[in-house]
Formats: sequence, structure tokens, C-alpha cells
Amino acid sequence: MANSLENQKKKKGVLLDYYLKMHKKYPLSKYFVPLADVYCSLDLLDEALEVLQEGLKWHPNYGVGRALLAQVYHQMGRFSEAAFEAERVFQNDPKNLLAKSIFSKFSQLEISAAPSQKSRIEDFQIHSLAPLTSRPSKSKKVAFLERLLKKIQTRAQLS
Repeated sequence: MANSLENQKKKKGVLLDYYLKMHKKYPLSKYFVPLADVYCSLDLLDEALEVLQEGLKWHPNYGVGRALLAQVYHQMGRFSEAAFEAERVFQNDPKNLLAKSIFSKFSQLEISAAPSQKSRIEDFQIHSLAPLTSRPSKSKKVAFLERLLKKIQTRAQLS
């Protein structure tokens, strides 16, 4: 088992070196996503966040990068930002599985019973989806997200 962990660390180290080199060689490419993914696998979330934010400046509509950014925000406990990024992914690609899984994670969060602690679900509230409904084609997506938000809020109240 120790050898297996060592082998995994070595493989991740090799991948990290490769993607760092490629990202430095081609800074405007999409190598930022696999680099950020390796950072995530090593629990280097701050580095992953920095790489993703910089890469998405050049590729703002790259769904894979946005979905990974949502996942990083979720892992960091920044739920409202994770929801915002996942929603952006849904706007461009409503069938994106990573964005869907992030929303399902929100619905599975365990709410602490202690009344003095703020619920982690409260961070996930989207205050208004009305400005996003400027185009009729998005109305179904907005309605879906509103229903999802109501379910999550209901579950939070029941816990």
C-alpha cells in the first residue's frame, strides 16, 4: 500500500512537471485546465484557483475550465461562487455532467443542527435569477435552477 501511494505521488509529480512546462511554454493555451486538475489532486487548491482564473481570462467560455473552477470553489467552501460558475456552465452547456454533479453535492450537504452555526447551504443562495432571463431560450434553464434552489432550501430547512 505504501508503494502504491508513492507511485501515485510520483505519477502526479511527473504530470505536474509536464503541465507546468507546457503551460509556461504555451501560456495562452488550454493547458491551464489539466494543470489545475493536477493541483486539485494534490490538494493545492489556491494554486488551482489562480491558474484557472488566469486561464479563463483568455478562454472565458471554456466549459471544462469553468466547471473545474466551480469544483475548486466548492472544495474551498466558497459555495455561492461555485454555484455561480456552475450556472455559467449550464448557460453554455446544459448537459455538462461536472456542473450537474456540483449541484447534486449542494443538495447532499449535511446541515449542522447547532443553531449558533450558519448553515453552509445559506452561502449557496442565488438571490435573483431574473436578470438572466433576458433571452427566452434560457427560461427553461432558469426555471430548472429556481426549482433546484427551492429543493435545496427546503432540505436545509428540514434538517
